[in-house]
Amino acid sequence: MIIQTKSGKTNYVKSGWLKLAVPCWVWKNPFNPFYDDGNDKKMLYWSLRTVDDTIREADKLFETGDYLEVYQLLNRIKFRENVDVLWRVSRSLYKMAQDETNSNNIKREMIDEAYEIITSTLSRGANNPNVHKWMALIVNFKTNLEGTTSKAKNLGVIKKHMKKAVELNPYDVFVLHMLGQLCYNLSNLNRFERFLASYLFENPPPSSYEEAYEYLSKAESIRPGFYIPNLYLLGKTCYRMQKYFRANYYLKMATSLPPRSSYEVQCAKRAKTLVQNLSEFDISRDALVTDI
Repeated sequence: MIIQTKSGKTNYVKSGWLKLAVPCWVWKNPFNPFYDDGNDKKMLYWSLRTVDDTIREADKLFETGDYLEVYQLLNRIKFRENVDVLWRVSRSLYKMAQDETNSNNIKREMIDEAYEIITSTLSRGANNPNVHKWMALIVNFKTNLEGTTSKAKNLGVIKKHMKKAVELNPYDVFVLHMLGQLCYNLSNLNRFERFLASYLFENPPPSSYEEAYEYLSKAESIRPGFYIPNLYLLGKTCYRMQKYFRANYYLKMATSLPPRSSYEVQCAKRAKTLVQNLSEFDISRDALVTDI
């Protein structure tokens, strides 16, 4: 944590996985051994700021990728138990946990804290789409770290929260994409994974390629060409459904757009390879008549 002494010097003490910013109002507590009555400017700064002001500043920091700063800023007012603050704290922890430079132990500490916060928010934020969106993402990442058994056991939880997020905000294209991806993966389980899911669940989460197509195509209709992986997955889904004309259409679109990240580059390359595999099928426009 950040410790400010009477001399004004700032000392850092490691607490858990990172250095936490302690709210400056703590220093005005006369029972605090680090009490500093010369901190009036900082006290005035925080007393004049509203929660909305702090959230707006945090969102600007998030857009520039300053996730630690977001965490430190919002952690100061986490005690107010504001739903829009708490899901943003969880989001910042999730983004930091994705940093590949962190060890798995640090990732687990971060995502466990994110999970604890977002879980505590569910009752108050039951009608907030962002609470369900980040609950699904955090559980997904957490179970990836914990292994196949944990992943299989929580597939139903992940899908439930994604569907609730879409129900509350049907225009969030990235949630639609993630839900489509989950449905595709559920439909594409290998024998061992399907057996494991059947063993752990009385009723494994049902899904189909048709359901995956529904979510992926809806995202594409809302924001055409917003994400190369969405087009690539649409193409793969159509391929699995033996809708080869549509598959060719979406895959070629995926290869024609300029990639904005290494992951999009990867998806565009895979789309190009899959287009070449379609050469053995009838992908003419006439085939679309029976392709519905």
